[in-house]
Amino acid sequence: MCIFAKPDVLAIACPLFHYDGHVIGSLPISGPIYRMSEEKKAECLEILMRGKREVDEIIQNYRVDLSRYYLFG
Repeated sequence: MCIFAKPDVLAIACPLFHYDGHVIGSLPISGPIYRMSEEKKAECLEILMRGKREVDEIIQNYRVDLSRYYLFG
């Protein structure tokens, strides 16, 4: 997970992994920092991690190959 903040924006992201283990992308959430209380950050993190688990499960269970979409590597 990565948390990034600029003066006006907060972004939280987590990596998505290919079924062979390498990173294939990320799942981000961002918003104006004035709307991101500690409670809201915790809520966003929970939603983000739930989404990550669901996407990772689909990639693993169905052996989704996204290699044709890679921009790097």
